[in-house]
Amino acid sequence: LLQSQRCKTQSELLVAPNSSKSVGCSRCSCELSCKLYKKLCLPGTVSIACVDLIGCSVADAILTRSQIYSICTECSTSTALGLASGTNNDTWCIGCGHKMTISFEGIKIIIINPPLTSGKQRSKTKVNKGYTEGQPLPE
Repeated sequence: LLQSQRCKTQSELLVAPNSSKSVGCSRCSCELSCKLYKKLCLPGTVSIACVDLIGCSVADAILTRSQIYSICTECSTSTALGLASGTNNDTWCIGCGHKMTISFEGIKIIIINPPLTSGKQRSKTKVNKGYTEGQPLPE
């Protein structure tokens, strides 16, 4: 779920790995853009993906439609996983029968860079006060 930075309305967006997708906000018509990068997970890795956002922020991430695969360290065979949050998932390799234990604690969203905005920023205008700092007041 993405949340518009302008009006805070939430919109659902399904994004495939290594692709970008945009949707218009139903309330304020601003463009919400998202790009998903999948990452290789090794033992001890804490993240499985990175997301670049324009005009929005992440409200929630739903992994029920996600496909996560494990690769056996013994024979390099890929196996699809059905992960349950908060438990250790025991599975066996289809190729060699090696036991694998994979744990999935949940989703944590970490903001590395603030999201980019698509609007212009207002500039501050200087106001002439009639005096100069550090000088005596005019008479």
